[in-house]
Amino acid sequence: VDELRAHVERVLPEASRYRQKLERRRLRRPLWIDDPEFRIARHVQTARVPTPGGTRELETLTADLLGTEVPRLHAPWRVWTVQGLANGRGAVIAMVHHAMGDGLAGFRLLDQMLGGAPAPMPAARPRPALRRLLSRRNARALVRLLVDALRPASQLGINPRHVERIRDVATHTVPLAAVHQIQRAFDVTN
Repeated sequence: VDELRAHVERVLPEASRYRQKLERRRLRRPLWIDDPEFRIARHVQTARVPTPGGTRELETLTADLLGTEVPRLHAPWRVWTVQGLANGRGAVIAMVHHAMGDGLAGFRLLDQMLGGAPAPMPAARPRPALRRLLSRRNARALVRLLVDALRPASQLGINPRHVERIRDVATHTVPLAAVHQIQRAFDVTN
């Protein structure tokens, strides 16, 4: 964990948002500010899986950790190194508030933070992503999405007052190169 903390601190200047927190202001939208009390040990921690340290134990630990809240008084992210895995395996679990980066943007930042080379920007595609999104194949899903967007959050089951902390996690291994390939294929960027 000490090596990971040192590495993350070295790359944080390239990802300054990770040293910031949200300052809540009355009647105005929150503002990102530098966290004067930033401490890497608060964000990079260790966790241990129970014996036998297999995939199911890792998934259970991941669900438990992701069921906790992100820090609200400090930069809203955490990373855990996982100890106790069978066969000398290692794992890293990351939790980043969606305000810091969703989807592929989060993968790119995590890739950068953990030492990978930055993913290349996708090449221009002759068929724009918007046309693919609006294709007939996606029409039904888009209609459902638009209908759901008009319903109150409480009817969708995403009202924060009603979200339970119980989480379940299942895993599937995908090479990071495949994530980059998907990024290029769908002409998406972060």
